Amino acid sequence: MPTLLTKSWLVAIALVAVSLSSGIAFAQFAEPTIYKATIHKIELSSDSGSTWSVTLGTKTQEFDIASASVNSAVGNYLSGVSALEPNTTYNAVRVTVSSTFKLKGELTSGVTTFVTTAAGGTGTSGSAAEGSYTISQCNNLPSGTNAVSGGQCLDERTASLKTDGQGNMTFTVCFDISAGLELDGSDLVPGNPTITYTSGSC
Repeated sequence: MPTLLTKSWLVAIALVAVSLSSGIAFAQFAEPTIYKATIHKIELSSDSGSTWSVTLGTKTQEFDIASASVNSAVGNYLSGVSALEPNTTYNAVRVTVSSTFKLKGELTSGVTTFVTTAAGGTGTSGSAAEGSYTISQCNNLPSGTNAVSGGQCLDERTASLKTDGQGNMTFTVCFDISAGLELDGSDLVPGNPTITYTSGSC
């Protein structure tokens, strides 16, 4: 038989829900104008990350993923890569990236505007400046660890990359940095951008 909830019970449940949610601190995010990451290696997997069979590049290069020309820079990084296995789908990408990022931006919370500083800190006055920020834990790591190792992180993401009959592949990276700047308490820190790898378009 269905259980009937009276109006008084529904009000009580609502009050409990409010009291539980009032103690939860919600992170706040903003889109930075500069978000620079230093890449050391890009690898591909055709078995969802069980093995990394292809290394596309091992150069160290800085990319501003907030820039409209970032895909041109990625293309330069990958120039000279040999043809891959024909008619193959790669469904995961692993990038070795430095744990230090360069950010510039601001985030307003209530009546306070927090800005990045040249010293890699957080200010509440003046204009935002580009500064270096180092994270202590990595995002999008293989299961089992999220630790920084040797100042680097492994960033793994799903992908939809396909080679043609000659082993050529279009490599497009789509960046969404709308949450690239995070307010952690009263400190600005690097947020986790959404990154999509595809042989199509963004």
